[in-house]
Amino acid sequence: MEGWNNGPHFLEFEPPDIFHCHVRAPIEAHQIEKTTRIIRENLEERRGIRVYFIAYMETPDSTFTPGARRVLSTRKVDWKGIAIVGGNSVFRAATNVMARSVYILWGRQMPFKMVKTPKQAREFIAELRAKEAAQAAAPKS
Repeated sequence: MEGWNNGPHFLEFEPPDIFHCHVRAPIEAHQIEKTTRIIRENLEERRGIRVYFIAYMETPDSTFTPGARRVLSTRKVDWKGIAIVGGNSVFRAATNVMARSVYILWGRQMPFKMVKTPKQAREFIAELRAKEAAQAAAPKS
């Protein structure tokens, strides 16, 4: 696996298409910008890979700063889906509201799920992969 440090956070790419973000402190705007740049430059542009994004909220203070929320509301990404693992109840509620608001602003919805365990995140990705495979196998009309 390839890995990158991003302040206190750690980013990993697991082939063929899973991007892990280990969140270990409050999330700052510049860290979101760096994470999306790494995905765009190293995976999307250089290798043509669209990713499933899994964020692991590893500490109780894993939250978005106001600047990070602003960046999230304007940053369009083309990922296959997002799973957020863990986080306290306030973070989970705020993230759910923020995700829905961003999708309204973007004009399209990306598969998104808040889960409690890494296993549940992988199960969510497996479901998305199965749907993608079924769509690809469906006869074109």
